[in-house]
Amino acid sequence: MGGSNQRIKLSKTEEYKTINVKEEISDIVVMKYGHTVISTTNGKIEIYNPKYFNLFTSKQFQTSRINTICEVHNNYLAIGSDDNTIKILNILEKEKIETVQTLNEHKYPIIQILFLSNGQICSLDLDNNIILYKKKLNGYVFNGKLRKGFFSYSSIFQVNEDEIICSSTNEGIKFWSMNYSVQDYKIKGIRIEDYKDIYKIKNILLNPGKNVFCNVNKEIVGGLGLDCIYLINIIRHDVEKKINFENVFFSCIITLSDGTFLLSQNDIINFSNRTIVQYKTNDNGDKWDIMSKKEFKESDEIKFIVQANNNTVITGKKFQFDVWKQGDNDD
Repeated sequence: MGGSNQRIKLSKTEEYKTINVKEEISDIVVMKYGHTVISTTNGKIEIYNPKYFNLFTSKQFQTSRINTICEVHNNYLAIGSDDNTIKILNILEKEKIETVQTLNEHKYPIIQILFLSNGQICSLDLDNNIILYKKKLNGYVFNGKLRKGFFSYSSIFQVNEDEIICSSTNEGIKFWSMNYSVQDYKIKGIRIEDYKDIYKIKNILLNPGKNVFCNVNKEIVGGLGLDCIYLINIIRHDVEKKINFENVFFSCIITLSDGTFLLSQNDIINFSNRTIVQYKTNDNGDKWDIMSKKEFKESDEIKFIVQANNNTVITGKKFQFDVWKQGDNDD
């Protein structure tokens, strides 16, 4: 697991604060150079300064909804929208956001974009099409399309150098094994017997389920069920264990740099009570111990958790995001 397993107290200081947004947030990304970027359902991109999290620049980019954003090569940003396009933006210059390329291969709204470790862009749309783009001198070009089969995909995640995993809305998950040199895309599917959906679907268009997978260790990926976590063995391509939780349902999960995990949990009895919980697991991932937690009473669902740096975490709701750091108390 690595790291020192430091406890995140979710404590605010003067520099770490709540930021309100006028339009509903659709995604949050922290760029390598530190700036926090948010997209909104009304097509806006906003960039926040990494030191004090004040607004750096804002642009009403388009009239269609932006569903997902992802940092790509050299601090460029890819945005996936309801207009079926992926736009590559240059956001490096102050007070300027410009489109450098538009990718038009999708015929349906894009709900998730990944930047793969081999430098390709991998994108998923509402018709279950997964398209790959590779980098050329003059931009990104089409590099293959994964066959969708009979599954309805809700989330994609890269598990190792050669595979991505797809959650679906019916009876299982699939691994795509890719040989990048010859574009040989092969698929392996597994079923979960009591599987309803590895991610809680409310409306796939409104919440595409970006953060439903996390790396537990080199062999295990954790996938969120409704009220459980599936430990998926990526070597054997099967479910190793199911970890059950009581009276909660999950929104998202991330692995922190020290190997611990942050989960957004929702009270299944009082749906407006939300909790961010930090867990530490054993090496096998089959025991999840609570290190710390922060409760939000009468709160909107926490849809995003992003690590900004080693001791800073961003949590996002519909119209605001909170910036937290390690501290001595929970107030």
